[in-house]
Amino acid sequence: MAAPRWLKRMFKKNKNRHYKRAQAFAPQPRPQQTPQQLFESLIARKQFTAAERLMGVWVTTATLFALVPTNPPVSLLVQVLSCAPPHAVWEDATNGAGQTALHLAAASNVAPPIIQRLLSGVTACMPACTKDSVGRHALHYACTTVRCDTQQVVVIDLILQAYPQAVLITDDEGHTPLDLAVGNDDVVQLLELHANELREDQGLLKHEAEDDEDDDDDVYYDDTGSLPSHLDW
Repeated sequence: MAAPRWLKRMFKKNKNRHYKRAQAFAPQPRPQQTPQQLFESLIARKQFTAAERLMGVWVTTATLFALVPTNPPVSLLVQVLSCAPPHAVWEDATNGAGQTALHLAAASNVAPPIIQRLLSGVTACMPACTKDSVGRHALHYACTTVRCDTQQVVVIDLILQAYPQAVLITDDEGHTPLDLAVGNDDVVQLLELHANELREDQGLLKHEAEDDEDDDDDVYYDDTGSLPSHLDW
């Protein structure tokens, strides 16, 4: 005996309802991550060993920019930098804001060895000389990081050794690194020392240049007050 039509409709309706409910609660498949996304996920969780095993041909400057602010082990930083193509210097590479990896490191409280490694590339001090889109050097960012510890002083000193002139350079808002160094007397003292030395050197060079110009115009007379014969015209 066939089931009544109303019973078939009710069974079908309940079946569809249960199917939709089960589908709603079923785990959805995750989209597959790219190596870059997986790397960024690992370093965000400080799983640097796993990230190091992931290194490959997919590594780009974006990998470097994502890595540096996490204060990674120097070994992992060296491995990422070694993935650069021939004749490419990733220490000098900039992101969309015109910032090098040194800018990002200086703004992120990283350890001094990271700063030292970024300043020891083929072009040495070039990252420290680079201005970003708002006219700031890495030194500006290092000075805005208020930590009040010796590590910050060491980081600033490393950058100053690479490019001491940065201490007197203003950003687009007219601020020098000294203007931005608030809350850390040791940093202010270090910057003032370098700034004063630089001003003295620049003043000495200016005086020497002026003396050289004066020497060119000097005319020397003999004991009688007359011009030497070769200058007498």
